[in-house]
Order: sequence, then C-alpha cells, then structure tokens
Amino acid sequence: MKKEYILAYGLAGELLQSLTTVTRKNNVGLVLTGDEELDLLVEDLLLVDGASFPELNAPSRSYELGLEHLLFVNFSQESLMSFIDKLKAEGISFPYKAALTENNRKWLLRDLIEANRKEHLFVQLYQGSKNALKLAVEVYFESKDAPLLDAMDKLQQQVEIVEKHGEMSAEEEGELFENLRLRCNDLAARLNELLSK
Repeated sequence: MKKEYILAYGLAGELLQSLTTVTRKNNVGLVLTGDEELDLLVEDLLLVDGASFPELNAPSRSYELGLEHLLFVNFSQESLMSFIDKLKAEGISFPYKAALTENNRKWLLRDLIEANRKEHLFVQLYQGSKNALKLAVEVYFESKDAPLLDAMDKLQQQVEIVEKHGEMSAEEEGELFENLRLRCNDLAARLNELLSK
C-alpha cells in the first residue's frame, strides 16, 4: 500500500510544528511547498513511489497566497476522515484542503488552492444564508414585515437553486455565488433594520 502523505502549502511556525507532531504520531508523511511550486502541476510535486520523504525545511520566502492548504495523497476516504478527526482533537483546523484526484493532479497547484478557497467561501455563504433564513422566520413570526418576507422568499429561491445544481462551470458558480451573496445581504439588511428598532 502506498504511504499516505500531505503536500502542504503556506505552513510555518507553530502551525507547522503542530501538524508535524500529528503526522509523525500517525505515520503520515509531510512534504512542504512554497511559492516556487505554485505554478507547477500537482502531479509534478508528487513523490515517486518508494521515494523517501525530504527533510522538513519550510520554504524561506513569505507565502504569496496568505493561506495554508493541505493536499492529502494516497488517503482512503476512511483514513482521511480519521486523520482530520485527529487534527481536530489536537485543536488544529485547516479550512483549505483537498484530496488528490485524477482530475486535480493535472492542475497547477495555484489553481487547486484557488478552487478550494472559492469552494470554502461558497460553503460559508450557503451555511450563512440558511442560518439567516432561520433567524428571519423567527423575526417574521413576531413582525409580519412584508419586505422581510419578500427578502426571505428571494433568498430561499437562491438557496434552492444552489441545492439543485450539481457540477458547474466556474462562470456558473461565480454567478450563483454572486446571486446568493446579494440575496443574503438584502435579507441581512432588512433583519438589521427590524432588530435595531
């Protein structure tokens, strides 16, 4: 079986130390990447089967993207979930992470990280929209405010559109994100007006 390892970008200091401790404890390899590797294909950054892991020397330059990213290589779904649970148990969290796939191995590292960042923002906005709708239902129950009901209706329609969509192009995703963001902002603005009275 191929050794599980993590291709990590943007790690330094205490966070790198913490991740190193957990990877060693769990016999997971760790390979650090920096800005020099951003414009290389992911598959060109992977270790050749049977190769030993390089010494952990964090790239010396500052990280251009200003975020940390983990790419999990050779993990099964089960071992990935288990490892993420172990990170959480140590109080370590990475919002930007992905598993290596046949598709993303052909991407530039920069493009993979950017796709993860956008996906994370989309999920946050979607969850925020659902939470805003829950609060709005409570406020509407008390206020019977027609503009609030209208804003709720429009946001709910956008949430349903997102939920019905499967795979989509970057353009479609951008349009959906923007529509959801606008409707969420409209609802939040009306809620703020009502709650500040």
